[in-house]
Amino acid sequence: MSTSADPATISDVASVTTTYYCYASAAALLIYYYLTTLDAEFKHYSKRKFTLATLLYLTNRYIPLVYNVYASPAEAGIEFGLEQLQYFPWAIFSALRTYALQRKLYWAAVVFILSLAPVIANGRFVFEFVYECSVVHKSLIAPVLARVPVIIADILVISVTWKTQYKTYGLRKDLPTPIRLTTVLLRDGTIYFVVLTILDILLLVFEYLHQYSRHSLIP
Repeated sequence: MSTSADPATISDVASVTTTYYCYASAAALLIYYYLTTLDAEFKHYSKRKFTLATLLYLTNRYIPLVYNVYASPAEAGIEFGLEQLQYFPWAIFSALRTYALQRKLYWAAVVFILSLAPVIANGRFVFEFVYECSVVHKSLIAPVLARVPVIIADILVISVTWKTQYKTYGLRKDLPTPIRLTTVLLRDGTIYFVVLTILDILLLVFEYLHQYSRHSLIP
């Protein structure tokens, strides 16, 4: 006797399978990247004095690697903790960049808090609020709480970068000198945060599309 599977269950299984394929792909890519850059890292950091900047670099570099390699359904608690821990170096980096460029502590604090939105969104009180919503609203509210503040934080960092560096960059861009710090801050910093903003927007859109297709299967 044949039985037909629930469409929602099929969708969930397919989603979980795709997720773990993505985990495996990301882990393989990260391992390859880390192995090919390990010699340069050792060269630049092995003989330097250990500072808070070094700690920030190491946590930013290795927490994502540990998370993507360790990801396991059998250890959901540890996996969840590693996932949330990733956001702290990123938030600290964005906040420090904002403070270094503008020297205004409150803007750095705003960027730091907004950048930690995914962690805050997984907090107890927010979780209870989302849990009390309907199934459809729950799945739609969570991505907004987690991603929109991060997008705002990235836009703030881009705005601060252009506000403080564009004039200096314009005065020096025609000088026959090597790449200056202002060029790195403005050009490379803008590219970095614009890419992050685009990725966050795409992640939010894909999450909505996934939830929409999932709920459309529920009779």
